This record gives sequence, C-alpha cells and structure tokens, in this order.
Amino acid sequence: MPLGRLYNGPHTRANELLIGCALALLFTCIRQGSVLHGLLQAAARWGAPLAALALAAAVFLVREPETPGPTALSLVAAVLIGSLVLQPAGYMARVLSHPWLAGPGRDLPYGMYLWHIPVYLLLMPLIPELPVRIALTAALTVLLAAASFHLVERPLLRWATEGLEPASSAAKATRA
Repeated sequence: MPLGRLYNGPHTRANELLIGCALALLFTCIRQGSVLHGLLQAAARWGAPLAALALAAAVFLVREPETPGPTALSLVAAVLIGSLVLQPAGYMARVLSHPWLAGPGRDLPYGMYLWHIPVYLLLMPLIPELPVRIALTAALTVLLAAASFHLVERPLLRWATEGLEPASSAAKATRA
C-alpha cells in the first residue's frame, strides 16, 4: 500500500476521530460547577498555553510523515480545544478571537482546506527547507482562499440568499 494512502487514509485517522468524540462526550457529561468541572478549569489555565506552544512548535519541528504520532498531536490539540470550552472568556479564547484570526477563521476555512494541499505539493520540489515551505504554503493558501472567497464564494452566497424565483413563475412571466 502506498505511504500516502497509509498516512492520509481515513481508516488511519481513527485515533484522532475517537479523541474528538471522547472530548465531546466528556463535555456533555460534566455538570458546570461540579468538582470535576472546577478541576478541569484549573488544569486548562496551565494546559492551554502549553498546548498552543507545543502545536505551534510542532508545525515547524515535526517532519511528516515521521511524526512522534498524530495521536500525540491530537491529544495536545484536545487539551487546547478543551480549555477553550472550559474557559470561553480565558486568555487563549481572547487570543484566538482576535479579529485578525477570527475574520479569516469565519470566511476562509473552506478555501484554505481546498487550497493547502495543491499549494504544498506544488512547493515541495521547489523549496526543500520545511520551515520556509510551511510559511510560504500558509501565506499562499490564505491569499488563494481570500481570492476564492471574494471572487467565487461570496458572490454565490449572495446570489443564493437573494431568493430565487421558482421556475414555474419565471416561465409564466416569459409567456406573458
């Protein structure tokens, strides 16, 4: 089986999906104000900044696909996500809700999802240094996602929400 299939196949990402499911289940089972909730909030105060630093460092230090384990990175991401749920007005939530992050996070995620792999694959043979390639991929991906949002997504969303006339009434109008 090809390495790319082993690395990117959904069947090889079951651990990460299950970690997300377990985190969601955990937060639906914990009562706000309970002792466990308080303990998790206290842990989140320290865990969130450490998890954010670890994930930021992993972007530049981890060599794909020879990672220490995507599961390990998923657990670190779960700590960060959990802390945001436990402390919606905490420091990390304030940082991540800054307009420079929240705006693109609201408007560009689909375009970033679509563009990041083609950009990265295009740059692989051109830029061998991983940190430079990651930074350039991020910048080009955001630019392409912004362009596709403003030139394609937003006009289509505007067109779709203006209210389309049913086909039968449009046909009647042309006959009259």
